[in-house]
Amino acid sequence: MSAPTFAFRVWHQFTLEWRAQWLMVLLWLVALATGCWQVLQDDHADISMPEFLPGLLALMIVVRSVKADGPGNADVGAHARPLGRGAVWLAKVIFFKIALLLPWLVCAWPEDRGYGYGVVEWVADVAGRALPAVLWGAFAALMASWSGETRKNRMLGGGSAVVVALLLWKLYSMGRDDGERCVLAVAGCVLSVTLVLAWWQTTLTRRAWLTLAFGGLATVLVVSLGHWNWRAKPERRYAETKLVLHCGSKPEGAALELWPGMYVTGLPADHAVSVVAFAPVDEAWPPQTAFSDYTWMDDAPQGKVHHRRHWMTMAHTRVLVPHYSTGALWHGNEDAERVETLKKVVGKDVERPWRLRLAVQRMTRVMSMPLREAIRGEKRLVLDTGRRLDFEMSALNYDSEMHFWAKLRRRYPLLAPVSEQERMKVAGAFPEEDFLVLLHSPGIHEVRTACEGDYNYSFSDGILHRVHNRDVAFRFPNPRAQMDMAGLKLKEWVAGTTLDVWLPEERGVVDLEVSAEEMGRVMEAR
Repeated sequence: MSAPTFAFRVWHQFTLEWRAQWLMVLLWLVALATGCWQVLQDDHADISMPEFLPGLLALMIVVRSVKADGPGNADVGAHARPLGRGAVWLAKVIFFKIALLLPWLVCAWPEDRGYGYGVVEWVADVAGRALPAVLWGAFAALMASWSGETRKNRMLGGGSAVVVALLLWKLYSMGRDDGERCVLAVAGCVLSVTLVLAWWQTTLTRRAWLTLAFGGLATVLVVSLGHWNWRAKPERRYAETKLVLHCGSKPEGAALELWPGMYVTGLPADHAVSVVAFAPVDEAWPPQTAFSDYTWMDDAPQGKVHHRRHWMTMAHTRVLVPHYSTGALWHGNEDAERVETLKKVVGKDVERPWRLRLAVQRMTRVMSMPLREAIRGEKRLVLDTGRRLDFEMSALNYDSEMHFWAKLRRRYPLLAPVSEQERMKVAGAFPEEDFLVLLHSPGIHEVRTACEGDYNYSFSDGILHRVHNRDVAFRFPNPRAQMDMAGLKLKEWVAGTTLDVWLPEERGVVDLEVSAEEMGRVMEAR
């Protein structure tokens, strides 16, 4: 009679694992599914499942399984079975991957689908979910394989608590910039491999201290000396056309006005610019406190910089005029011209040369839908990789206004290279996402831009994932007077109207110089 093969012994141990752990695995799957469902809900219930419960159940399964056949187990039957410790160890690894790791990774699909991910983003997302799971699972397995008498368990438990506390302190004491995040990811991989190898050696009743010593040293060296940053991309420079700054009187031809007396020419069709920074030349460039369309400063003594939620100006709307009916009447918010007057920005430094950084955007229509279709049910629109706009009509005619509930969602794996929209930073942070929604009604020859509602901003910046959700409700006043003159009822106006969504696509930045003489001409032109 031939001895059973290694594969058969692994399969036999795998079936034993399932028989011993099936109830715990089912509880884990229920908790995991519940947690996944809770993540997808915008409104959290007053009573909800704790977020740590799936992880706790998974660690309990790992500890129960490893301890049952660990070298420190006092049950003689755990050491007398002829399967071989190598087959037992491999069967447990396969069981953990199928019963625990695979369902955990599958949960990424319902949470992250609909965000326009490519292959790179999906790989980074899976890696970001798998790395901490493998790290803590291997750590728990190693601790369980060492378990034995009560005194030893207490010592190991106390030591484990100290190690976990040190790891958490290190993770959260380090900054969240991309370089440190990449270094932590590499260090996590090294530490995970070290723990898995140490668990394997312990299972085979070999000493694992040397492996732990070298792996721990390698992890410390990676954290201390590592300089990896595969996420970083250089700031994109605009080079499609040459932009020229004109100071004084308005030049002939197409010119975009920054302030009265200051104009930019050379922009292609559908392009607009935003002021990233405007400051004297002798200051560090670009200064954190420079004037910017993207930021504003409060009145506190320290002058804290805040990012604007809506930074597009009327210039972004004007470039859309050629896309709609000639002679159409445009309605919208006044906003939207430069919030700060040039005199207030310049102050007493009018006789000094200044430097101007502009961000060039191309207005891109990402959706055009008949209004009667847009008001039926919830709509989901992918704006860019990792960005999505969800909206739904909440009231067709409330106080003569059409109201839409909307949420701008941002979900992105932080192990993937930064997206094109994140290559530019303003005052050390990424600008807020902005977009423009408008209604085109050829029947009454008008275009209406949306009025914005209240904001409610929620975010969750982890070490390996970023999740931002922002309420961006908008509304449109119903054109009662125009409908009466055209002899249209509300339903007829809805049937002949189109809802468009426009997105400012970043094309790069450009730096321009403003001499003291040019600044003087600007002030005179005002």
